[in-house]
Amino acid sequence: ILAETTRITTSTTEDKTATAPTTVTTDTSHTTETNNILAPFNPTNALTQTVALETLFTFSTADDTPDHNAQKPCVLFDLGCGDGRLLLEAVQRYENVVGVGLELDDKFVQRAREAAQTQLSPSQQARFQVHQADLTDPVWWQGRSSDADNQSDTPTTLDYNLWDDATHIYLYLLPKGLRKIQPYLNALVQARRQPDGSPSSPKLQIICCTFSIPEWTPVRVENTGKSGIIKTYLYEY
Repeated sequence: ILAETTRITTSTTEDKTATAPTTVTTDTSHTTETNNILAPFNPTNALTQTVALETLFTFSTADDTPDHNAQKPCVLFDLGCGDGRLLLEAVQRYENVVGVGLELDDKFVQRAREAAQTQLSPSQQARFQVHQADLTDPVWWQGRSSDADNQSDTPTTLDYNLWDDATHIYLYLLPKGLRKIQPYLNALVQARRQPDGSPSSPKLQIICCTFSIPEWTPVRVENTGKSGIIKTYLYEY
């Protein structure tokens, strides 16, 4: 497969990002409210998944300078994680990575947890979590200090909090799904910036598969698959 697959790396400094067309297969077994679904269940293919992880945990900037993220403590959130397959690979490949999945459909949450029981060692299972979550609900985009009542089993009392703890975020969502959560992503990026407006330290890295985030400029674009038809877009803030 690798011999037949092309990978073309480009960087961009333009203000607009390109959106790659794709064919999406819909899983019609979803029973959750349609308005809250950010994308149908359409898993990332294995090669693109590996490329995305390598991009996140190997490079920091578009000049191909190794960032050695594989040696740093990392908390990877997969927003709309489906059955958790990307996170399963991440915690097996990188010993320092904690994988946290947020998924709307409880059916896939259960599949991810069952897969972790059979595919991961006990130490890897300790670095793997998947939670049922509606990412259109602002409560999932609050820091721990926002939970005034300090209630249990709320987004702000989980072991790892998206707003406070995420160092890396993976997104494979339809354009309409990205638009639904983009105000929250914009707010998260702004909150992570230093008082002088400079990027956070360590940088927050966000990678999108197939579809780019409108009005955001990626620092790195990977073309994967035969003829390079599947794109990943890396953003740093």
